[in-house]
Amino acid sequence: MPDVPLSDGHAPPYAAADFTEAMLALLPSGPVWPREPGAVLPQVIAGLAPTYERMSARAAALLLDAPVGTLDELLTEWEATLGLPDPCAGGSPTVSQRRASAAAAIAARGGQSARYFLGVLTALGRTGTVQSFAPARAGLLAVGSPLYGPDWAFVWEATVDPAEVATAATDAVVECVLRRIAPAHTILILTFVDVSGIGAPDPVLGDLGIGIFDRIGLHPASLAALRSQTRPWL
Repeated sequence: MPDVPLSDGHAPPYAAADFTEAMLALLPSGPVWPREPGAVLPQVIAGLAPTYERMSARAAALLLDAPVGTLDELLTEWEATLGLPDPCAGGSPTVSQRRASAAAAIAARGGQSARYFLGVLTALGRTGTVQSFAPARAGLLAVGSPLYGPDWAFVWEATVDPAEVATAATDAVVECVLRRIAPAHTILILTFVDVSGIGAPDPVLGDLGIGIFDRIGLHPASLAALRSQTRPWL
């Protein structure tokens, strides 16, 4: 039998020959229980052994499905439980994207804190920062600070770093997920940082924030220019 430790989280890779040897060793003793290779009984056992090998391999594969990140055998069952595949992953998500979506769905227990949204990013295989804003208040406003109006209490910004591994969720998936789980009363400014470290302006900010920026006297078209300043206002 193979001498493989179980501490690595994997079952020993038993082969058909191992099952044949084990079953022959468990037979009663006596002349009616022959063990010679040419006898009928050992040949019958050898014919059954490959089935046990396949069953053992499938059972061992289930151990890899314990962590969501390595789902394989039970990926479809997990998706049915979690209401997946996620529409945010597109019409034909890859297996890696499906695993990432499952991990994100498990981690997404609901919340409105920066820590919660950063946890969702982590589950999608991405990193970033979350920033909130507050209206300017007398006695708290420092010289040079932005003069945010009352509506800025409902604005928050997520800055997403470039993907570092191939299995990470794409920018499109991240945007879809964050906009879907963003609290309905808030406006999300979403920025994706490219490999050069420069953040691209939010592509749909105009549709989402036109009302609030009109009320505070700042049109969304000015966002890119403001971000390029030495001391950005947004």
